[in-house]
Amino acid sequence: MSTDADALAPQVVRHGNQIVRFLGRKVCATSSERPGVQRWSELTAYVTASGTWICQRTGHSTVAHDPECPHVTRRMPSWLEAHEEATVHRTPCPECQPVVGDAMDPHTRLESQRYTILQAESAGALVLMLTEGRDQVPAIVAKLVEGIMSK
Repeated sequence: MSTDADALAPQVVRHGNQIVRFLGRKVCATSSERPGVQRWSELTAYVTASGTWICQRTGHSTVAHDPECPHVTRRMPSWLEAHEEATVHRTPCPECQPVVGDAMDPHTRLESQRYTILQAESAGALVLMLTEGRDQVPAIVAKLVEGIMSK
């Protein structure tokens, strides 16, 4: 869990392809990344200068697919078209097993990062949004809630 100083600063988050800028501070962050895991999430909580709470969720993946793989979606850029996704170390899909690395086919499809934000009027409202309706709260969410509530 990381925390930053109480000073307000310009912040930049993403929601899909939109860039969201605001004045605020990062309250806490957590990640489910572990060695050898191909997909993980990162959660970061911010409070804005106006008191609104924002949670940025970033879904990461290192998986690459053959263009004909049944798991390919239209949102997956090819290695040739990719921008930031092309710089990520890639692992092959366990089903279609494309070649990755220096010999990668330029048409290989890459799972890309996914960005989502939640906004709430208070810390309590954000916690409710993150936990409501869940029988079990994932560990990454529990860590973020702990960080939010400790502020």
